[in-house]
Amino acid sequence: MLTHRDVELLTFCATLKGAPTDVLARRFFAFHPVTGKKNKDPEHACRRRLNELRQLGYIAPTVARGERTLVTVTNKAVQALGLPRRPPVMPKGRSHHIATLRYIADLAERYEAQGKSVSNIRLEFQIRSEVQGGRQTRKGDDYERFPDAVFDLTEKKGDVVHKDEVAVEFVTIKYSDKDILEKHDAFRRFDNVVWAADSKSTARRVAQLTGRPAEVAQVSH
Repeated sequence: MLTHRDVELLTFCATLKGAPTDVLARRFFAFHPVTGKKNKDPEHACRRRLNELRQLGYIAPTVARGERTLVTVTNKAVQALGLPRRPPVMPKGRSHHIATLRYIADLAERYEAQGKSVSNIRLEFQIRSEVQGGRQTRKGDDYERFPDAVFDLTEKKGDVVHKDEVAVEFVTIKYSDKDILEKHDAFRRFDNVVWAADSKSTARRVAQLTGRPAEVAQVSH
């Protein structure tokens, strides 16, 4: 029988095209779902439940890829829970996909320490789909700049609830000044932007161009 946590985990994996085990452990197994007590070994508990869900046919068998292993759902999970059908993450994009989810997990823990919560995570492919509505771009078309991810950041003070839409963008040395400035301009539609860079020099360049700080983090493109 699937628990509420199982359904949330399967929905998370299906919506985002998969997630690494450590991210799932931090998001869904940090605390016991019944007692609320802090879990001493979230990753062990996560792997144990993933194995059980795999045996039940909801989690797809995985081929070990070390740091690039993604947990994905099966057609049985999609059909049983009415989850979205997504094409798999392509091999060349897997490292960036995982790095993005891990960075958001880091941000979520920091925000939680401040009494805030992260929800409704969307990655670039989802944001693009929301804006374009399935419309295919053609060569020569102008296209909108999309961040690597967006999430809702909620803070509750008494009866007052404040919610911001926060964009996340990874910047590497490959980005030109023009690229950074165009993204900075496009991202004004969000309430806040978190910039991450692949080195101190790239972070300084982002700060100089945008006037916003950039954190040095693992960046994979």
